Amino acid sequence: MNVRLVFAACTMLLALGCSESTQPPRQQDRTKDEYAVWASLVDTLLTCGHDSVIYLFDSTTVRGDPKNLVTTPRQDMIEDFQSRNQVSFTVGNPSLICPSCTLVSAQSSRTPFLQISRVGFSADGNQALCYFGLSLAPGEGWGAFVHFQRVHARWVEQARYIAWMS
Repeated sequence: MNVRLVFAACTMLLALGCSESTQPPRQQDRTKDEYAVWASLVDTLLTCGHDSVIYLFDSTTVRGDPKNLVTTPRQDMIEDFQSRNQVSFTVGNPSLICPSCTLVSAQSSRTPFLQISRVGFSADGNQALCYFGLSLAPGEGWGAFVHFQRVHARWVEQARYIAWMS
């Protein structure tokens, strides 16, 4: 009887190990993806002609509401974005985002500085929504929501929605 029980348990474990997972990525995987989305965002900004040194706020922030976008990305992604941005997150390792990123506090007067939000993901983990605000000088800047899609293990910008300008 014990042999049958052990055999049944091993069979169940093998079946579970071989089955395809339909669960969303674990939190640890999402954090890795979040840094990858941030890196893609900064990469895009640097290729647009901004300085190579970016002063990055040391914690996340959002200015604007993604529900007010004219063209709305996936609802599940917006809900995840709003859930993840209820509380500010400390950006722990800026070198994963950009080698030339320097962390500064929100009270810093350094420019240009970049503010970023937490990243909201679609349920399948293949799309992402992120906010950034870029201040070029005191009183001058702009912010936008950026929609990314995972393409062959890279995050590629699909659309940018302006949230504010000054």
